[in-house]
Amino acid sequence: MCVKPKLLFPKHSNSKRRRTQTLQVQAQVAQARTQVQEAQARLRNAQSGRKLAATNVDRYSYLVNEGAAPQIELDQRRNTLTEAETQIQTARAGIESAQQQVLSAQAQVSAARKQAQAKQSSIKTARARLWQTKVALEKASIVAPFDGIVAYLNISEGEYFTPQSVSSQLGGDYQGILEPIPMVIIDPSRYEVQVELSESTGEGVRSGQEALVASKSALATASPQTSGSEALTANARAKGEVFAVNPAISPGGRAIEAKIRLNPTTNAVRHGEQVLTWIAIAENSDDVVVPLNAVVRRDRVPYVFVVAQKGVVEQRQVELGITGIAEQEIKEGVAAGDLVVTEGQNRLVNGASVQVVEGNQK
Repeated sequence: MCVKPKLLFPKHSNSKRRRTQTLQVQAQVAQARTQVQEAQARLRNAQSGRKLAATNVDRYSYLVNEGAAPQIELDQRRNTLTEAETQIQTARAGIESAQQQVLSAQAQVSAARKQAQAKQSSIKTARARLWQTKVALEKASIVAPFDGIVAYLNISEGEYFTPQSVSSQLGGDYQGILEPIPMVIIDPSRYEVQVELSESTGEGVRSGQEALVASKSALATASPQTSGSEALTANARAKGEVFAVNPAISPGGRAIEAKIRLNPTTNAVRHGEQVLTWIAIAENSDDVVVPLNAVVRRDRVPYVFVVAQKGVVEQRQVELGITGIAEQEIKEGVAAGDLVVTEGQNRLVNGASVQVVEGNQK
């Protein structure tokens, strides 16, 4: 059972609330700095008033000593000086208080930032755990890169496997490769056929060439009167084309490996089935062709019996071209439109009389 991991992250509302609190504390810092500036301004005013009051005390002391001013005027100036000194002390206390508020607000800002950094660190840690969980889940899940069907199932519920244990057991024949694999999934619309060709045959195989595929079991049960090419044509179950040819020759079998990709509409073959293939390695649409069974060989020389006028056959030596799946190309010896013998020609000689039959007549 696959479980989708889910980790809880801090909600956006909490993040917004922390940002709001940080902004409020920063506003408090700005306000405290403004109070410091105001207190400093009051201190400057108090210092100016004290200076003026001290000047008046000195002046009125001189006037009182000279008898030009009464003592009460001097006393009033001294009271003003005392009040100015008191205002200076009050302003200095206000500055210290405002500075303490600034320091307190700055400490709150620093604490809020550290808290935000801690939250961000916890988010990064949670995301790292989420990533680790996803990686672990991917390693615990088997996911095919395509939609298909299960062809082989070699594992049961509760059993374990590792890629190392599978790769260490691979080898041998095709069945030996399949047995250690827990599950084999195939795409029935995209079959590939792997063939081994002799060195002489494989040299002419190229990518893009047309191919026919027939069931080996169907060919084994074909009528004995049917030639190999006719049986292959009649039992062809799929068409495709060559898409890969190994340029090297296998050291063991001395064969060239080729792969045929069947048409996507193919549904008449089965995975693992043994088949026979025919590959069109050459094509010529301009030359004359005759049925394969029209060619007879005598002393390894190919001949064709052509029906002349009045039912007399003429044995003609021919030059063969491309051998197809059901027809033989004739480069020289037969012209287009000639009537050739396709049955019983092994009993014929040049100049023998024959009877031309049509349809199913013998």
